[in-house]
Amino acid sequence: MSTETTTALDGLTEREEAVAEAQERVHQLEAEAHSSRRDLDRAIGPLQSYYRGLESGEVEPDPDREAKLKRAVAEAQASIAPQVTYNPRAEQTEGARVELINPEVEGKLAGARQKLSAAEAELDRYLRARFDDLVVELGTLGVELSERYAPLAEEGRRAQREWVELRERWRPLIALGDLEWGDLPGSPFAEIRDVPALMPQQLSDGASLGAPRRPKKRKRAS
Repeated sequence: MSTETTTALDGLTEREEAVAEAQERVHQLEAEAHSSRRDLDRAIGPLQSYYRGLESGEVEPDPDREAKLKRAVAEAQASIAPQVTYNPRAEQTEGARVELINPEVEGKLAGARQKLSAAEAELDRYLRARFDDLVVELGTLGVELSERYAPLAEEGRRAQREWVELRERWRPLIALGDLEWGDLPGSPFAEIRDVPALMPQQLSDGASLGAPRRPKKRKRAS
């Protein structure tokens, strides 16, 4: 029998991953829906250009080319269908809107969005239900990270001081010669960004965070 313990953070990670996966699926299907309409537009354009040139006399009749362009349009149309939506608040002649869609992709997209909404709701519910546990676990991890990397942080500060002192040695040379600060070797700290201190450094354990503020209650839709 497994004795592995699931922490509150494990549950949070699981739900965050579910949301991320659902978001990725929605983005994928949105791209597919857009691609279906774009493919039809791309197929129709050349056929329209052919008929325009034929009518104006700029293009000679070419049955093979015409048949090829028609096949391209037919292939693009195979997965496309018109969808009519109505706006009951608009006038009768203005309330109808026709849009070309891929029924399969649009159906999947609607389901994916529904799944994403459910995953987000479950994440929100979990955050509220396990709020106190998450505060303690995150606080404990923060203390552990602080203690683990404190020696490295001090070493980094010492290295930065040495780098500043070295740059200062260049100052009189720059004043005398044809040099600029940009000509000097690049700083090894250029890519480092300061991490904001989100919690007091003197915490001794997760409970030292004190009483956490409870999340606000969500308003019910009227």
